[in-house]
Amino acid sequence: MNTELDFNNTPQAKTSLTPWLAVWTAPRRTIRGFLDSDNPRRNMIWLSMAAGFLSALGRASSKNLGDVMSLPTIFLMSIPAGIVGGLFALYVGSFLLKIIGGWLGGQGSRAELQTALARGLFMPAVLLGVLWVPELLFLGKEMFTLEMPTLESNLAATTVYFICVVLELVFGVWSFIITMKAIGEAHRFSAWKALLSSVMPFLILLVLFFLVMLMVQ
Repeated sequence: MNTELDFNNTPQAKTSLTPWLAVWTAPRRTIRGFLDSDNPRRNMIWLSMAAGFLSALGRASSKNLGDVMSLPTIFLMSIPAGIVGGLFALYVGSFLLKIIGGWLGGQGSRAELQTALARGLFMPAVLLGVLWVPELLFLGKEMFTLEMPTLESNLAATTVYFICVVLELVFGVWSFIITMKAIGEAHRFSAWKALLSSVMPFLILLVLFFLVMLMVQ
């Protein structure tokens, strides 16, 4: 994997940071560096699948699947679910963002929006996934169960878990902002318009749902 951004075509955006760090501190500049590089979509598939796997683990944790499944089973189930979910988010998400962003004056192509999602959504998500390592080391299967007795008996585990939760919250919020900036950079409009273009599909589905319900009644 290339760890340095190729900013040969954008001298104003040069940076010595790897893209994994640069996307947190200068998201628009970093995304533009990728968009203007020779191969902006490199590693796109792997990033989407890795982010999808981590998302599947998060859903398994929120649903307390550890109460009815073993830890290896949860991991094995998360692999295909993550692959499908990540690729769906990449290809369907970029398709919808291109169409709806175009309604708002966006100029990004589908390929550019795939790059924006890969670098602005999946890359931060994969980096945040590192927090699973200390959580699993200290809590193991309890990360996927309703009850977590280790937190009541082990101060070190409690401390690590609390720190990870705070970091996930803080960086999760900033990761969302990065995603909006990435979409905005691909479309060449503001992050606020990017937010609107991301929300509109759900609003459209909601309106269609209510229209169907009214027709049924």
